[in-house]
Amino acid sequence: MRTHQLCNIGGAVVSFYPELAYLSQEELYNLFDKVFHYDAGIDMVINYAITYRKALKGSDDSG
Repeated sequence: MRTHQLCNIGGAVVSFYPELAYLSQEELYNLFDKVFHYDAGIDMVINYAITYRKALKGSDDSG
C-alpha cells in the first residue's frame, strides 16, 4: 500500500515537472529540502490540502 502511494505521488510530481525524472536522488532531496523549508506559500498549500482531506475523511468514512 505504501509503495503504491509513493509511486502515485512521484508520478504526480513528474507529470507536472517531467524534468525531475532526470535528477539524481540527492538532487531531488536537495530540491525538495529547499522548496519545503524555504517557501512558506507551499507549506501553507500543503497544510491546507492535508486539513481539507482530514475534514473529508471525517465526514465520509469511506476514506
